Amino acid sequence: VPPGKANPLGTRWLGLSVKGYGIHGTNAPASIGRNASHGCIRMRNRDVEQLFEMVERAKRDWEHSFDAITDTLAIITPARRIRRVNKTFAQERGLTPGILVSQPCYAALYGLAEPCRGCPLEQAIALKTPAEVEVHSETNDRLYRSSLFPIQNEAGEVIDVVEFAKDVTLSRELQQKLLQTERL
Repeated sequence: VPPGKANPLGTRWLGLSVKGYGIHGTNAPASIGRNASHGCIRMRNRDVEQLFEMVERAKRDWEHSFDAITDTLAIITPARRIRRVNKTFAQERGLTPGILVSQPCYAALYGLAEPCRGCPLEQAIALKTPAEVEVHSETNDRLYRSSLFPIQNEAGEVIDVVEFAKDVTLSRELQQKLLQTERL
């Protein structure tokens, strides 16, 4: 629908999870509260504009918080596909975050051709509890402690997993040196 005063969707559209349905304004305010649409939620334009700004602000706040974390962070689907990564994740790999979306997590995270040995994803999903493993990254020759945290919907189904990966390379190297020193 082209923009303008005749647009029946008003000044803003917020899409819902069901394609084609949304919350929107209207060019016919008298129709609000009446069965005059195909299932959408109609609001006065000024109200939907205020709601739109609130949603935009919340989205920006969430993105800034996500990107402020200085360890690598990714949201992964149960099918092992990247849904989102933070800036640190992309910067460590010399990429932009958008390029990594939809890639297999084991390839994007660690440069592997197949799932990580001992991958805790299935465990995190099946038990609906956090799981952890250490993984060597082929992409940057670093060792990461990967912690996975399942995200559940209202029905208790795991819909995504948050992976927090901490670079533990230096820590492991120092531990090895300490062990060698103790043996002397």
